[in-house]
Amino acid sequence: MKFLLDTNIVSESVRKIPRAEIAAWLVQHQLQCALSTVTVAEICYGASRLPVSNRRRLIEEYLETLCQDLKILPYDLPASLWLGKEKARLEREGTPVDLADSMIAAVAVTRELILVTENERHFKNFQGLTVYNPARG
Repeated sequence: MKFLLDTNIVSESVRKIPRAEIAAWLVQHQLQCALSTVTVAEICYGASRLPVSNRRRLIEEYLETLCQDLKILPYDLPASLWLGKEKARLEREGTPVDLADSMIAAVAVTRELILVTENERHFKNFQGLTVYNPARG
């Protein structure tokens, strides 16, 4: 494995019109990608908030397929310890952090994976995190 997919990258595939550059990148690198349990929870939460509909069913089926096809990495003890230290450092600097994004970053850093995201701004302050945006190439 080389890459950890952020939620916005995974969600691209179920958009009404997925962007070609992200879809192509995912096809090319699928075998090198993993998801965190945090991303699984975010997608499940998003689908569960929708009324019962074809859209909700599509997202739920897509999530099931992702969980079968990709390695799912837990938010575990090493990630928790890294995040505790990193969150304290960022707090001292006056930089607020989103919990879900922080947990995803922690999984990527502790597993030495490149985080694939379009939300570079959300992850720019984490030390030791390598980020790649497939929309930029």
